[in-house]
Amino acid sequence: MTLLAPDSNGSLAYESIEAAFTEDTVLVSLAAVNRFTGCRLPVSEVSALCRNRNVLFHLEWSLGCLFELDLDCIDALTLSSHLIRGPQGVGALWTRKGLQVSCLECESQANIVGFTQALCYLIDERSDWVASFQGLRDEFVTLLDSQSLGHGLPENSASHPAILNLSFDGLESRELAYQLDRWAVSALETPYGVRLSFGRTTTRDDLEKTASALAAAVRTCFQQQRDEVAA
Repeated sequence: MTLLAPDSNGSLAYESIEAAFTEDTVLVSLAAVNRFTGCRLPVSEVSALCRNRNVLFHLEWSLGCLFELDLDCIDALTLSSHLIRGPQGVGALWTRKGLQVSCLECESQANIVGFTQALCYLIDERSDWVASFQGLRDEFVTLLDSQSLGHGLPENSASHPAILNLSFDGLESRELAYQLDRWAVSALETPYGVRLSFGRTTTRDDLEKTASALAAAVRTCFQQQRDEVAA
């Protein structure tokens, strides 16, 4: 098994994937979106590479559900229900015709129905979700800019609109996530900084409170560092 390390933005360059192929490669498994930074990975390019080399291509598509996908370009696809606001603890596996997969476990009928309904809502409202998330993300970045925090944003023109990863030079992700928790802001510590997510119930008031809490948390972290140096 060959594991590839993402770059500082959470992306994987097509060239690094291509270079990892060997004569023994039989399967490539790729997440469509980096769950930490929201960076979208080169699905179509990797698909073409796999087809040219007669290699199976599996795609983890849970966070990619907001985007269009041509099923002809993949051999297998997995989804997690809770990432599209469905029931917890249920997922789905799709495979192209003729591809056999064994050792599957059946989930409860109620969870399957809930998962199906969540997919229907997503399909019907996907364009609205994308526009809403992107608007919230852009507005939040504007609020951060007004705080003059010197944040680092791993920008990607094809990033997931509901995910924002923030980093600050000289600050540890763990300490920043801890300080945000003290301000009642849930942020995930990541290898790239801290991740914030936007949802369908996120309001402008939420954005303003989070931006203010983030500014306070960052300043607290830097003040603690100065106090430690002075001591």
